[in-house]
Amino acid sequence: MNVKQAIKDLKIKFPTIEKINIEYNGSGDSFNDFWNLESIPESIIEQEDVEDLLWYAIDNSEANFNNEGSEGEIIIDLVNEKLSIDNYWIVYEREPSGLKEIE
Repeated sequence: MNVKQAIKDLKIKFPTIEKINIEYNGSGDSFNDFWNLESIPESIIEQEDVEDLLWYAIDNSEANFNNEGSEGEIIIDLVNEKLSIDNYWIVYEREPSGLKEIE
């Protein structure tokens, strides 16, 4: 995929949009969802309009949906023609609260 060209195509289709942010998450060996698509300024853009860029970002990042999984945000900067992903691994921790005998 040519990211710069895909972003240029978006700029032609949505000339007023400067930036698009969308969140994602997944765990348990599977991707769950993209959600909370926001554009600056607000526009009628839909997830389908940026789906290829979203998957390209996921596929070319450290996102991993095994075990507890990953979550984060994908940013499409139409002004500077850049695609970024801010990924977080989800880590499960256990802390003992102590043994209590119940009678």
